Amino acid sequence: MITINNIMSVFIYEIASLKSGIIINTPKYPEGNKVVVRLGRLLGDLVANHKFSGFASHSSTCFCSWCACPKANIQKLTIGRLLQMWIFKDYSQAFNDLKNEAERARMVKKSGIKWSGLNRLCYWDPVHMIPIGIMHN
Repeated sequence: MITINNIMSVFIYEIASLKSGIIINTPKYPEGNKVVVRLGRLLGDLVANHKFSGFASHSSTCFCSWCACPKANIQKLTIGRLLQMWIFKDYSQAFNDLKNEAERARMVKKSGIKWSGLNRLCYWDPVHMIPIGIMHN
């Protein structure tokens, strides 16, 4: 099955290879100028951001990419425990290590986190590099 991670793997590979920079010769810099490329923020609608970054759907039990508020508490308008990059990456790696789809589904229901190819970028922080949706403002 082709997933978003299969499609974006080439993009992630290219971005990762440009992390340390490449030398580009131009008329202004005939000896070359170092260019470094990094992903800044992931901008898109809620559905695309969640799918691309490894968060569960906005309709899942754990729907928020910013805090751990369960769907049952959505009406209380209180912030859940704030997510942190290392927690996300631990859950994401554990999801990736699972080979059984039923186990993966249980894990996503429990944590709201799936694997994303963006985790291959050492500086990728899904909690802070995705703007908060309008419902949090």
